[in-house]
Amino acid sequence: MRKKEKAYQKKLKEHRSDILQSIQQQAKTEEIRPNRRKQQRRIPSTILQQAESLIYGERNKHYRHPIENFNNIANLWNAYFKAILIRPSISGIAAVFQINNIDIAYLNILQKIARGATNQEHMDSVIDIAGYAGCIERILKNK
Repeated sequence: MRKKEKAYQKKLKEHRSDILQSIQQQAKTEEIRPNRRKQQRRIPSTILQQAESLIYGERNKHYRHPIENFNNIANLWNAYFKAILIRPSISGIAAVFQINNIDIAYLNILQKIARGATNQEHMDSVIDIAGYAGCIERILKNK
């Protein structure tokens, strides 16, 4: 009787293990190939994928396309720099320049570099740098 119980317990344990493996395999398959009826969002695994997810998703939703958003920022920064430039300078000469939407992206990258210099383990700045680079690409390709 003990042999039969042990054999039964062994088969039960193997069966549970097979079911668990099947469930785990199914979960992996669903991560790779989402169910067509239910749109699943893949979790980005690299910095570039995270940045792409942000600039085409959440950031785009909140701030709109980089062309529009960065043009708005450029207008504000131009007004700000104009105010700075009309202040009396040592030479008495005020330079005239305009910031464009791509300048905004580069200036924001510089801001993130400055933040990263003081906190090198803060990954948000690294992701944002990649995101701003992606925004430059979107502006250049107008997509």
